Amino acid sequence: MEYAITLRYLQRYLQDGAVVAEVGVGGGLYSEYMLRRNCTLHLVDVSQKLIDAATARVREHGLLGRVASITRASATDMRFLGCDTMDAVL
Repeated sequence: MEYAITLRYLQRYLQDGAVVAEVGVGGGLYSEYMLRRNCTLHLVDVSQKLIDAATARVREHGLLGRVASITRASATDMRFLGCDTMDAVL
């Protein structure tokens, strides 16, 4: 249910080619979707295991080249991304 609702939101409001910080990448389902929409992604998660899973997923689909950065970090400190650099944060 959550995936369907979020995907509907992304389809409606996310512009193709947007620069997105995906915080909490999980298994990379949203990463794959956004990369297929030509978005530039900054993947962030506190879990190295989830970063590895998302990276493997996008690599498997030939989309890794569109990922701008992959960072193991907490959502409580995102200074490394800089201010006003993203079109959206998921």
